[in-house]
Amino acid sequence: MASLEARKVKHGTTWRVVYWWHGKQEKVQIGITSKRVAEQQKAKVEAILANDENPKLARKRPKAALLSDLIVKDSEWCESRRRARTIEVNTQALKKLQEYSGDKLIESFDRRVMDGFLTYLRDECKYSRTSINMYLRQIKAVFHRAVEEHGLLKEHPFRTIKPFTQAEPARKALFLDQEQIKLMLAGIEDPHLARLIQFYLWTGCRRTEATDLKWKDVDLPNGQVYLGQSDSKTKLRRGFPLTDRLISLLQDLKADSEGNDYVFWRFSKDPRRVSKRVRQIREKADGLPDNLTLHTLRHTFASHLIMSGVDISTVASLLGHSSTQVTELYSHLQPDHRMKAADRLPY
Repeated sequence: MASLEARKVKHGTTWRVVYWWHGKQEKVQIGITSKRVAEQQKAKVEAILANDENPKLARKRPKAALLSDLIVKDSEWCESRRRARTIEVNTQALKKLQEYSGDKLIESFDRRVMDGFLTYLRDECKYSRTSINMYLRQIKAVFHRAVEEHGLLKEHPFRTIKPFTQAEPARKALFLDQEQIKLMLAGIEDPHLARLIQFYLWTGCRRTEATDLKWKDVDLPNGQVYLGQSDSKTKLRRGFPLTDRLISLLQDLKADSEGNDYVFWRFSKDPRRVSKRVRQIREKADGLPDNLTLHTLRHTFASHLIMSGVDISTVASLLGHSSTQVTELYSHLQPDHRMKAADRLPY
């Protein structure tokens, strides 16, 4: 049998259940609560003892949970603590893992499963190293919370797994030349989409930096628009200088805002729709690259700045890169530009 022990503390009464297990006295801490709740906990301890189990160990044993349970549990936990985009990526990563492994008990996951999953992303899904590491990072964070926050696991099965490091061939940034830019803009019938595409071309911003942009981030008197999230760990929030054409574009958007907080409010609820529209433009127009994506517009912005003689450090600051290492991707330039550069020698 078990007994209750009570002790008065500053904020109430703290309780614990005392019992004997194989000749040794054990205690289960209940904490500050009412006597009624403490007696309910004591009854649970006695029920566990009746099944010839040690209540202290049984209380520590996590409840069995499927991967689908973890997806739901973590999404609910993140709802008030993380951005919607983070929750979306977490869910995408976990569902991709579920697609690979099936809806298994999370306690059955181990390093072997994750190694196979990373290989699956690389060989079957043809994901880039960056995408694979993003999925790994998000999954590790969720499983960490499964241990520390949700109490669904005793140990983190993927804690020691390092980022995917398989060497990739050097990539060249795809960008549009001036004729292709004109061709793309000519293929856009929706004036709202046309304004958004112009904004991408004139700022080089990331997809959600435009769709998440609010009017409070636009400082027309001081000629600045603030791009990026202030609390992002990996992307710089930066002031972008407003050129005359950007000011004109924003003034048109303001007149069409209909009182909305978001600058591009027609696309703010579903940023992925922008990428889909770009693919549709690519499919309809002859002369555009087959691998044209929305991110190509960011490459285009950076490449044309470099070809215009802007130094790489300035381009990096406009793009929101923390160093010029990533910006060097845009050093792949058109041959005639390289020829003109070499021809500038004064001797």
